[in-house]
Amino acid sequence: MRRLAVMSALLLLPLPAAAGFLFKSAGFDCQSGRDRLILTYDETVNGTRGEIAENARAAEWALWELVSHDEKDFIRDMRKGAGTCSLSDGEYRIEIYPNPGNANFQGKCGVWMGARAKVEKDGRTLFDEDFDNSCQQIGSPIIRRVLIRPGKEPVRRVSDNPLGLLFTAACQPEQGQLRLGFAFAATHDHGQEPPGVTDVEDLFQLVPDYKALVLETTDLKASCRLADGEYRYVLSPFGNSCGIAKKWVNARLAITRDGKTIHDAPFARDCADPQAPVVRGVTLRSGKEPKVDTAPADLFYDPDDDPEGGAYNPAPVAVE
Repeated sequence: MRRLAVMSALLLLPLPAAAGFLFKSAGFDCQSGRDRLILTYDETVNGTRGEIAENARAAEWALWELVSHDEKDFIRDMRKGAGTCSLSDGEYRIEIYPNPGNANFQGKCGVWMGARAKVEKDGRTLFDEDFDNSCQQIGSPIIRRVLIRPGKEPVRRVSDNPLGLLFTAACQPEQGQLRLGFAFAATHDHGQEPPGVTDVEDLFQLVPDYKALVLETTDLKASCRLADGEYRYVLSPFGNSCGIAKKWVNARLAITRDGKTIHDAPFARDCADPQAPVVRGVTLRSGKEPKVDTAPADLFYDPDDDPEGGAYNPAPVAVE
C-alpha cells in the first residue's frame, strides 16, 4: 500500500516537495573481480535508502539531483553522472543521464523522471538506451538491470515493477521446519506480494503529521508451531541501506522459541564492504540449532541468478 499512500500524500504537496519523495536513481556496479559491469535503475520512497554510494566500484545518482529548474517550473539544465570500470579486456566508460518527461513540469508527464545510460569501450558504443520511457510510451518495458561482460552481448533484466529486497517465510510443520529468507527480485504494485512474501520497503510508510510527512515503520510478526515448540519471528525494518551501490533497505530478524531468543541479526551488517556477508536465509528444524545461510554481498546481488527464467533478454547494441 505504500505507493498508493505516498502518491496520495504527494498530491497535497507543492512541486519541489512532491518531486523529492518519489526517489528514482540510476548508476552502475563495477565488479572487476567477477569481470562484469552492471547498470542499475531503481525507484523507492525517500528515507529508506540512506546516502547514495559513489566510490571506485559502484556509483548511483538520484536523478532529480542531476536536474535544475527555474521558478516557473521549467527545466533549466541537466548534468550527467559518469564513471569508469576496468575489466579484463580494458576500460569501460559509463554515462548516466536524467530523462524527464517534460521540459515543463505542468506538461503531460508532470514531474515524471526516467533515465538513460551509455557505455563505451575503446571508442565503440556498447549500450545507449533509455531505462524507462513509460510515460511517453505507456506499456513500454522498463529496464532494471543491464549485464555487460567482455566478449558477450549486453543482456538486460526487464520488469514493470521495481527490484527490491523481499522477505520470504514458509512454515512447514509436516516437514518439521520453518524457512525464512531474503531475496532480491521484482516487487508487485501496491504491496500485493504472493503469500509468504513481503517487500521490506512495504514496512515503511510516509504519514502526515502536522503538515509534514513523517516516515514510520511497521514490524512484521508471525509464528510457526513445530514439534519442539512455537517459533515466533519479528522482522524490524530500519533506514540504513546496504549492499552493492546501497540499493537495499535493511531489517533485523529476531527469532524466539518458547520465549528464548535463538537468532537476532540484521539482513546485512556492513553497508560498504562488497565481501561482507548478508543473510540469505535461516532454516529452523525441530530439535536442531538454526542454520543460517550467508553469502558475500556481491554474490547475493546476482543478476546471473535468475530463477524465474526469461527475465533477461538480449539488449540491442547501439548503431554507430
